[in-house]
Amino acid sequence: MLLQLSLTIFILGCVALLWTFKSFGQETNLTNFFAPLFNDKSLVWSAETNSFRTGVRFDSHSKEIDIWVLSSTNAGLVYVYPPSGKPPKLELQDTNGIITQPIKNKMDGELPQRISASDLPLIRGQLHYPGAAYKYFMLGKNVPNTLNDFVISDVYQVKEEADYTLTVFPMLYKFETNREYADRIDLPCITTKIHLAPMQ
Repeated sequence: MLLQLSLTIFILGCVALLWTFKSFGQETNLTNFFAPLFNDKSLVWSAETNSFRTGVRFDSHSKEIDIWVLSSTNAGLVYVYPPSGKPPKLELQDTNGIITQPIKNKMDGELPQRISASDLPLIRGQLHYPGAAYKYFMLGKNVPNTLNDFVISDVYQVKEEADYTLTVFPMLYKFETNREYADRIDLPCITTKIHLAPMQ
C-alpha cells in the first residue's frame, strides 16, 4: 500500500510539474517559447507518427548528436528509458550507400517488444523506495524533451572525411497496467545529413 501511495505521489508530482510548465507556456505563448529550438537549422524533425515526432540535432563542432521527442497529445505522459543506457539503434551510410559498422556494443540493437520491470534501468542513489526509482521520461503536449545525446565518435570510428547519412531508430518503454512489464514504443525514425572526418 505504501509503495503504491509513494509511486502515485511521485507520478502526480511529475504531472503537476508538466502542467505548471504547460500553463507557463500558454501565458508566454508556448510556440514562441520553443521557437529557437524549432528554428534551429541543425535540428531535423520527422513527420508525426502516432502523435510522436523525433528530432535529431548534430553539432558540427563537438560532433554531438542530440535526439529530441515531441508529442502532440498528453496521452501516455510517463515513459521509461530503455535498459542499456546506450544510444539507440543507428545506421550510418557514406555517399556510396555503404553502411559503416558501429564499434561493438556501443549502441542498442533490437530491444524486446516486452520487458520485465526488473530489467529496466533505475536511478541509483536518488529515490530510495522501490518502484519510484525507474528512469522515467516525461512528455507533455507540445513540450519537447531530450531523449539522448552522445558523441558520434563514441559509436563509430570514421576513417574517411565525407558527407554521411545518419538514421536514428529511437524507442521508449511504457508500463503495462500491472507495472510488472513494459511495452516498447517505437518512435518515428529520423534521417539527417552530417559531415564527418577521422578523429585527429
